[in-house]
Amino acid sequence: MSPILPATIALLAIVLPLRGVEMTTRLVILRLPNSEVTAVRAAFKESGANPETMDAVLKLPGVSELAGFKETEPWRHEIGFLSKEIGGITLEGELRKSLGVQMGLVDSDAGLGIDETLSTDITWQTTPNGYRQFENRGNCMIATLGRWEERAFWSDAKDSHMLWQLATADGEPDAGLTKGYGSKEAVWVEMRWLKATPEDTAKLKLATPETSEKALEWLTGRAKLWRQCGFRVRPGEPASWRSSQALLKLDKGSVVTIRESFYIDGTLTETGDRLKMEWKATLKKIDAEQGTSADIAATVNPGIWEFSTVGGFADANVLACRLVRE
Repeated sequence: MSPILPATIALLAIVLPLRGVEMTTRLVILRLPNSEVTAVRAAFKESGANPETMDAVLKLPGVSELAGFKETEPWRHEIGFLSKEIGGITLEGELRKSLGVQMGLVDSDAGLGIDETLSTDITWQTTPNGYRQFENRGNCMIATLGRWEERAFWSDAKDSHMLWQLATADGEPDAGLTKGYGSKEAVWVEMRWLKATPEDTAKLKLATPETSEKALEWLTGRAKLWRQCGFRVRPGEPASWRSSQALLKLDKGSVVTIRESFYIDGTLTETGDRLKMEWKATLKKIDAEQGTSADIAATVNPGIWEFSTVGGFADANVLACRLVRE
């Protein structure tokens, strides 16, 4: 597995004060068909305060658990690490790559709540010598104690993977202390990358804040979905999201990794009641020496689907993006 970036660890390793109550976090990575994403989110929205909701979700068609963790105070005093092996790739009788999940998380909040930054690296085998990899850095959130919350989302045109978290305390925390001094609320970022006809793309300019939801439904029914993603980011702090597929082969006894990646880097900036988003999306094809990139910058209203035209990608020419404050 790829290690959590050392630079990220250096930024996150903050000495934490002791709390008066013991905190527990549960993190679950789900695998599911795209057709069940809406049902999963609806189940957690309706019964998110029930720890057993995860059991009900796992009974939905095609939904399974890729990996799960339940830890008490994993981030107390220093960055916490969670890891789980999920097999490996063997070539010519020798293990060439270990696969699994690595997470680095830290809570910088002095209060009873969890003001947490999470880094995630997920790898699992897809073919005898191939694997998928999902990564997310700078994923910040002030947790709502006792409620399941979505932390990250990776999806292509067929399958999805979701990371859900449940943070709990051994006593009822004081409502005034669920956020520490200086805590800054984060923003949930949701993106859909689509390929639409030039005629349909032009019609998106007619969408208004009041009709953006209907416009997305209309576009989804006509365009071809390429990628979806979801993650949290705190304004003013960098974040990144990555989806990759890779293949291992031997070349004169040495392991060579052939990889195709799509990744997004960027930040959000507060502009009064609005948010300025600045993203750089890059696609690195297996047979290309250099990646193809697109820059997306816009000042938007939170909670509204915004549409941007995108150039440079063969499989997507429209980005639908919505930013939702905590």
